[in-house]
Amino acid sequence: MKLGIPLSRDWFQYFKDRGIDNLPLFLYHYYAFRPPEINRIKKHVPEGGSIIELGCGSALLSILLSSMGYEVMAVDNDPRVIQLAKHNNERLGGRARIELMDLLEAPKKVGRVFDLAYSEGVIEHFRGEALKEVVRVHGELGKKVMFVVPAHEDPLVTDQDTYSFKELERLCRSARLKPIDRFGMGTGLIKWSRRLLPPVVLARLLGRLIKCENIAIVCTSPKYT
Repeated sequence: MKLGIPLSRDWFQYFKDRGIDNLPLFLYHYYAFRPPEINRIKKHVPEGGSIIELGCGSALLSILLSSMGYEVMAVDNDPRVIQLAKHNNERLGGRARIELMDLLEAPKKVGRVFDLAYSEGVIEHFRGEALKEVVRVHGELGKKVMFVVPAHEDPLVTDQDTYSFKELERLCRSARLKPIDRFGMGTGLIKWSRRLLPPVVLARLLGRLIKCENIAIVCTSPKYT
C-alpha cells in the first residue's frame, strides 16, 4: 500500500527553490531551524548512532547529520526529489544513504531499527487512518521518534494541518508513543530574543511563551523500551 504526500504542490521545485543555490534562504532556514533540531538529536541519540529520515525531501539535515558522524538513511517516494537529495549529498560531501522508498513500505524494506526515526514537514499532510499509519510506522523504525510540524502560529501554512503541543502529544499517545521532550524553532522573535536572553532560558521558552513557526516532539517507542 502506498500513501504519498498529496501532489497539490510540485515538491521537487519546492525543495530546489529552497536549496543550497538560494543562499540567503538556505542560511535563514539553517540558523532559524537547524540548531534546535541538532541539539535535541545530540541529546537523544548516542554519538555515532543510527538515524532514519522519512520523507527526506532535499535531505539537507540528514546530510548534515551524516557529516557529524551519525549513520543516516533518508528515504522519499519522489524520484526527482531523491535525485536532488543525492546531488546535495555528493555536493556537500555527505555520507547519508539516500533511497527511493514509500514511507509505509520502509519497515519491511529496511528491515532494521534505528536509534531515531524522524520526519520534518510530513505528517501534517495526512489525516484519519492514513495519519495514524504514518505515525505508527515511525514507531516501528525508531527506538525514539521525532516529529517536526508547523505550529498554529505559522503564517505561511495554508494547505496543510497545523498543531499545538497538546495536539501533537495526543496524536503520539494514540499510537502508543510516549512523549519525553518538546521544543519550538523558527520564530520571527528569534533575532531579538537571542540577544536579550541567555541560551538556556531561550531554549526553555521557545514554543512555550515565544510562539514559533514549527514545533517538535520527541517520543520513545514502547516496542523497544
